[in-house]
Amino acid sequence: MKKYAELEKLRLDENFDFRFDVDLENPDCQIAPLISMPLMENSIKHSIGPHGKNFAHISIRQQGDQITFEAVNSNNPRKSKSASGGLGLATFIKRLELTYMDKYEYTVESDEKTYRCKLRIWGLSSL
Repeated sequence: MKKYAELEKLRLDENFDFRFDVDLENPDCQIAPLISMPLMENSIKHSIGPHGKNFAHISIRQQGDQITFEAVNSNNPRKSKSASGGLGLATFIKRLELTYMDKYEYTVESDEKTYRCKLRIWGLSSL
């Protein structure tokens, strides 16, 4: 995900406020590969708009057997073809259910200017 963040920094306008912070207590803590990637992609994709300050602030924090992914971005939603959102988010939710069942919490909050999503997974193991 760090490489993806670096690539996006190159692509985005220099006025775009992009932050990607990682704080891992145990770098050997394991989660399903790229489980949070759709959240990162959506955070950047939906933060870019024609008006106002565009930003995406993404953080990954791991402590003990828990990891938290949080994305806060400017809210510039695109029209979706379905009422429930895009295919990427639906697949993400199914993958969470199959992989972590009752060991995760996914929340979304939004207003006219800001969109925030938070994924917390617990009961993780190390190598």
